Amino acid sequence: MLCEFLLFYAKKGLFKPLRKSCYRKYCRRKRGSSFTVTTKYGSVMKVIIGDNVDNNIFLNRYFEGSTSEVMCKLSQISNCLIDVGCNIGYYSCLWGKLNRNVSIHSIDPNPQMIERTKENMQLNGVGNYTTYNYGVGSEEALLKFYLPQRRHSLGSFVEPTKDLGKIDVSDVQVRKLKDIICLDDIDNAVLKIDAEGFEWEILSGISATDATKFNYIIFEFSTENLKNSENSDKDIFAVPFLKDYQIYRIISNGSFEPFSYIEGKWYSENICLVRKDAKPIPSCSKA
Repeated sequence: MLCEFLLFYAKKGLFKPLRKSCYRKYCRRKRGSSFTVTTKYGSVMKVIIGDNVDNNIFLNRYFEGSTSEVMCKLSQISNCLIDVGCNIGYYSCLWGKLNRNVSIHSIDPNPQMIERTKENMQLNGVGNYTTYNYGVGSEEALLKFYLPQRRHSLGSFVEPTKDLGKIDVSDVQVRKLKDIICLDDIDNAVLKIDAEGFEWEILSGISATDATKFNYIIFEFSTENLKNSENSDKDIFAVPFLKDYQIYRIISNGSFEPFSYIEGKWYSENICLVRKDAKPIPSCSKA
């Protein structure tokens, strides 16, 4: 009964601080429990209570609402999704459910996430997808991958500096994106990156020629994550091929506003790059 009340209030309660408290208590009590959730976009996800991604999908029936709205729009005007850091396959499943004609490439350095992505893709009856158990970077290498046992979505090739509990460390093969996927077979693609501070390594491994395959690139731009890497956040926007893209930050309801980087400012944004010769995303031109 207590868990039922905590969940009810977390979803329907009047007071936001109390909703958050009930949400945290419910997740602590139900850690490790598995549920099958139909998201607001119609995709089906098997979630396991514990990590923030699973918890949010379970509670809200979506993850990253504004970015989800953008990805829904992109699934209708693009031919392909390359999902780097696919985690449990939330965006891959969203795409596969909304457009059966697109091809989907799901990449993650964590083999457990690859298996969970496969399971979720099968739950959605998605057939045109491929998974790859690699890290993506600027060059081929064998790198240390740091995986918090209780927070799989925070796994990264950047060693964490804050306490995330017990961390498993393993050696993972890292390759350039073009050495994982045959980019010759891809056009009008969306590249989605979730790499917890490793974004510069991924982007800098993409040549100007390779970048022509991606009309849209979405990534998390977090000063907190990037400060622990060898590159600063300003290096992201110094990647040469970005000159061919309009840069936007994703705001509420999946709309956009132009983004200009200011050195020294603290950022936590989801960024959308739109190739200058690509079809505009609905609402992008209205910002």
